[in-house]
Amino acid sequence: MRSELAIQDYLRALGAALKAAKHGDRAALIERAVADLSLSRASVFRKLGELGFEAERKPRADKGKSGLTQEEGQTIAAYLMAGTRANGKRIVSVEQALADLRANGKIRAENIDPSTGAVSQLSATTVTRKLREWGLHPDQLNRPAPHVEMASLHPNHVWQIDASVCVLFYLPKRGLQVMSDKEFYKNKPQNFEKIKNDRVIRYTCTDHTTGAVQVRYYAGAETGLNLADFFIHCIQKKEHAQEPIHGVPFILMDDAGSANTSHLFNNLLDRLNVRHLTHAPGNPRASGSVERAQNLVECHFESRLGVGRQIESLDELNELAGTWARWFNGTKQHSRHGHTRYGLWQTIRAEQLRVAPSREICQLLLSTKPETRKVDGNLRISYALKGQPSRQYSVAHVPNVMVGEKLTVCINPYSVPAINVIEKGADGAEIFFECQPLEVNEYGYTEAAVIIGEGYKSTAATPADTGRKEATKEAYGVSTIEEAEAKRRAKARPFEDVDAVSYLKEETVATYTSRKGTDMDVASPRLEEKPMTHTKAAMELVRRGLEMSPERHRLLKQWYPDGVPESELDALQARMTTRPTLRAVS
Repeated sequence: MRSELAIQDYLRALGAALKAAKHGDRAALIERAVADLSLSRASVFRKLGELGFEAERKPRADKGKSGLTQEEGQTIAAYLMAGTRANGKRIVSVEQALADLRANGKIRAENIDPSTGAVSQLSATTVTRKLREWGLHPDQLNRPAPHVEMASLHPNHVWQIDASVCVLFYLPKRGLQVMSDKEFYKNKPQNFEKIKNDRVIRYTCTDHTTGAVQVRYYAGAETGLNLADFFIHCIQKKEHAQEPIHGVPFILMDDAGSANTSHLFNNLLDRLNVRHLTHAPGNPRASGSVERAQNLVECHFESRLGVGRQIESLDELNELAGTWARWFNGTKQHSRHGHTRYGLWQTIRAEQLRVAPSREICQLLLSTKPETRKVDGNLRISYALKGQPSRQYSVAHVPNVMVGEKLTVCINPYSVPAINVIEKGADGAEIFFECQPLEVNEYGYTEAAVIIGEGYKSTAATPADTGRKEATKEAYGVSTIEEAEAKRRAKARPFEDVDAVSYLKEETVATYTSRKGTDMDVASPRLEEKPMTHTKAAMELVRRGLEMSPERHRLLKQWYPDGVPESELDALQARMTTRPTLRAVS
C-alpha cells in the first residue's frame, strides 16, 4: 500500500501529464490512475483539486447560443406578467407558459442540431436563464422604477396629508379596542362589517422640509368634513408652547381620494390660496414623507396603547397623540437634516409663515364661494360678509376696471373684512387684488367723498374713458380731444372724407330678370269718410264764395240726405253754380 506522500507525488505527476496531454488522451491517463490508486474517477479528480489542479474543459461549440429568439422571450415574459396578481404573486410557471404558448403556436422555443436535423425543445431552466439575461424575467420587470428626489424650499412650503384606518376601533360601552389578528383578518370580513361605523381613522400631516408630524384621530370614515377639520386644526396656532408649528402651507399634497377631492375641502384650499397637488393612484412614494410618518405613528405611538390603562374616548386618545407628537418632534433628530423637527421649523421666516385666520373664519370658508358684483359709477362694489352688514369697496385700483363691469370677488381670509377681486392672468392663473372696505361717517359719506365748495376731484381715466377719447379724435381727424369737441359743437360731421353710399352702386353689379307671378285676389281697402253736416257744408260753400239761398239749401239736403262728404264739395259747388239749360217741350 502506497503512503500518502507517494500518492500525492503520483497525483502531481498525473496533473502535469493531463495538462500536457493532447485532446483524447486524458481519459486514458485518468483510467490508469483509477487502477493504480484503487480510487473512483470522482475521488481522483477531488484529490487533484485538493492539490490545486483545475481541469480545463474545452468550451462547447454552441456556448452562448440558444434556439430562443428575443421576440419569443418577450412573448413568454408578457404571458408570465399577465399571470401575476396585484400583490406580486405569480400563478403561472415558466413550464406552464411554455406549454400554453407552444400549444397555441405562439412560440417554438426549440433547438435544431445542424448535423442531424434533430429538434429538441428548450427546457424551462434554459428559458429562465435567457429571460434573466435579457432582463425580461418577471422578477426583474416587477422591480420598482427609479424615483426622483423631491425637495421643498422652506418650512410650510409643502405639507402632505394622508388618512389611514387605524388598528383601533371604538365601542361606546368598552372604549377603544385594538383589532387582534385572530378576530380581524381577510377570512373574517363579517368582523370588519360589525365595526365599520366604529372604526378610528388616523389623519397624519407632515411638513416636507422639517418632517414635523401632526396626528389626530376621528371616528367613522374618511370624509371631506373630517379632512377639513384636521387641516384647520393643523394650521391653527396651538395652545401648547412646546408645539410651535402652525400657519397655512403654500402647497398641499395628498392622494386622489374622494374626501381629498371634495368640494368643501377644495373650496377651503382655494380661499386660503393653497395650491392643491394630488399624486397618481398607486404612487405613494410621491407623498413618501407622510407615508413614513404613518408608520412612525403606528410603531412608536399606537404600539404603546396596548398596555397600561384603558383609553375611554377619542378626546383622550387625541390628547395622548398630541403629547407624543410634541415629544417626538421636539427630541428626535431627523436623519436627513440632523436636527429635531421643531428645531428646524423654528428657522421659518416671516414671509414664509402665513398666519391662519381664526377657526370660525376657516369654517366659514368651507361654504363660501366667489361671487360676482357689478361696478357702480363711483368704481365701487358692495359686499357683505356672512352675518355682517353690506360694505362699500373701492375697485379703482384694479387694472382695466370699467363702470358696469362685473367682477368676481371673495373674502380675504388673511385680512378680514377685506375682500379679493379675482382676475385671470395671461397664463390662466388667478390674480388677487385686495380691496379694503371704505369707512363712512355718521352721515353715510365715505372718506373718499369731495366736500362741496372745498375742492374738486376727478377719478382716474378708465379704459373706457381713454378708448372713447381716442375714438372721438379719430372720427374728427384731430390730435387733441379739445379740437374734437370744438368740431362737434360746430356741427361738423365725423369722417367727412368718407362716402358711405357711392360705392354701393359700383358693388351692385347684378341685373335681375323680371319673374312671373300670380295676382292676388284681394279687395282694395275702402277709406270710409265721415260726412259733413248740411250746415257745416253750407258754411264751407259760402266761404268758397257761393251764395246760399233757400232753394240751394233744399237741393243740398235733397242730394245728400246723410250729410256731405268733404271730397264732394268741389263737385257740389260746380253743380250749384251751373245754370240749368232750357229745353223745348213739344
